[in-house]
Amino acid sequence: MNFKSALLVALSTYLLSSGTVHSEELSKQDYLAMPAKASKHFQCAALLSITGNILKRSAAIHVLASSFTQKGYELGKQYFEAIDSDKITIIDLTLDIPSEFIYSTTSITTSDRQQQIAFNLGRISINAAGDLAEKMEITPLKDRDIDLIKIKQKSKVLIDEYCDYDALEMPPQLLERLRNDLN
Repeated sequence: MNFKSALLVALSTYLLSSGTVHSEELSKQDYLAMPAKASKHFQCAALLSITGNILKRSAAIHVLASSFTQKGYELGKQYFEAIDSDKITIIDLTLDIPSEFIYSTTSITTSDRQQQIAFNLGRISINAAGDLAEKMEITPLKDRDIDLIKIKQKSKVLIDEYCDYDALEMPPQLLERLRNDLN
């Protein structure tokens, strides 16, 4: 079995076996920490995608970016559901929470709360990617090329800052192979 086949089998097994299961009740602080963690996961996914699209395309980058997006979505969804079920209230919110999680300037009209949450999290992930692009100073040069050297230098530092691989809860062997494939 070649690496790509092994990767797909391992990833499929991981995705099918990973469900958000919580055996203990989370505290208000746990819920209040979710938006910042979700934003970081979305930014890591964007960073990996940018790095992959510009510097090096690989299946590992796609798998990791998708996994970080999924983790960000799960945390964001859990946060909004905690608000809906009064596990946290507007009074509990702090300045540490990214503003997109406190109020939404763009929303959809639907009676399905899960669709509203998914839409809001999609918007939040787009904003997180935009914030990251700003931090990376990704702007076209006068001939519309992007400064690849600057992106490569900044991406290494930002990957360490934004990508919490342990949070993905992947099997260690799979995670190690994926991370090795990034280099």
